[in-house]
Amino acid sequence: MDLVQETDRETEAQMLHPSPSGGRASVLCVHLLALAAAEGGGEAALLVRDTQGVRVLGGGGSAIAAEGAACLMDGQSLGVCTVCLLSVRSGAVEVWLCVRQNAPALEHVRALCALQVDDLLREHAAPPTPEEHATLEHATVERMQLRMQRVADTADVAFYRCDFAMRMVTGDARFAGLWGLAPERLAVGVPIDELLEFLHPDDRFIYDDSIEDELRDEGGYELRFRILVPSRFSYQSAHPSAAEHAPQDTPMLRHVLLRGWREDESRPDGRRSVGLAMDVSAASLTAEALRSSESFTRLLLSSLPDCIHILDCDGCIRFVNEGGVRSMEMDSPIIMHGLPWVDLWRGQPRRRAALAVQSALEGETARFQGYAMTMKGARRF
Repeated sequence: MDLVQETDRETEAQMLHPSPSGGRASVLCVHLLALAAAEGGGEAALLVRDTQGVRVLGGGGSAIAAEGAACLMDGQSLGVCTVCLLSVRSGAVEVWLCVRQNAPALEHVRALCALQVDDLLREHAAPPTPEEHATLEHATVERMQLRMQRVADTADVAFYRCDFAMRMVTGDARFAGLWGLAPERLAVGVPIDELLEFLHPDDRFIYDDSIEDELRDEGGYELRFRILVPSRFSYQSAHPSAAEHAPQDTPMLRHVLLRGWREDESRPDGRRSVGLAMDVSAASLTAEALRSSESFTRLLLSSLPDCIHILDCDGCIRFVNEGGVRSMEMDSPIIMHGLPWVDLWRGQPRRRAALAVQSALEGETARFQGYAMTMKGARRF
């Protein structure tokens, strides 16, 4: 009995225990090797062999790691090795699970190790030299700038930087063209007050100290406003609006969306922001035309003497014209707002009304005849 307890203590001392250090894959590897050691004879290690030689991915410092590495470096046959080497990955980069003895349960451990190999190799990769790091960083910045430029060209986005302390704005060529200014001027900087002169008279109230308050408290801001650009300036937008085809002596009206955020997130009290600007004139004009169209349609429906109800997709009443108010004997159209339209019908006409609503929802036209009840209980055909 004492011999068994002593053997268990020796085995426990040889098993690898999880360490909180290292990356996620390294920590998980320690747990997997602890399980492999329990099933494979008390010790386990994870080795890699490639063109650079043999390295230890997990279980470094153990005797079995040294023995397994020696076998792989000497090119010994697996049958004559003093340890059991189980292949985790083959190819140009070989990964081996090294244990004292094989066991059926190790198949599962080996499969789990295979899932973590790529992350382990990345975590154990040699750190780049300062020169390599600078080269990689420069290449990354160039790729990001190219990607941002492509996005800007596709979405017609302009970039700018604003210093509220100095009250100066700089921007790229697209931002300069949006305001009708020379790109060389925006590259150096233009006073904020000069840009404010371009604002539509009705929109000049939007610029006040609240923008800086939003930047300080929330880290960003968003503005929508109109600007008047002298027609002698030309700006080629990807989405030209009708305003840009105005006569030469008429200022061009542009709708601008401005979104900015804090330049340095580590300084909440900073008064510098970077952001993007978009010419949303086409979308704004379309929305305005749609609102005008809806107003005209509502005015037209209200002037008709017929009883007209407009329903939503649930079959509930959302609009009743003046003719409907009189026909249904209502004091106000609000009384019927939100009511199911089929509730106005009784008996067989109610079923016909329900079928008519269903047909309308399916894109078809339906007709039926019947009596409906007014708000005062009278029957109307």
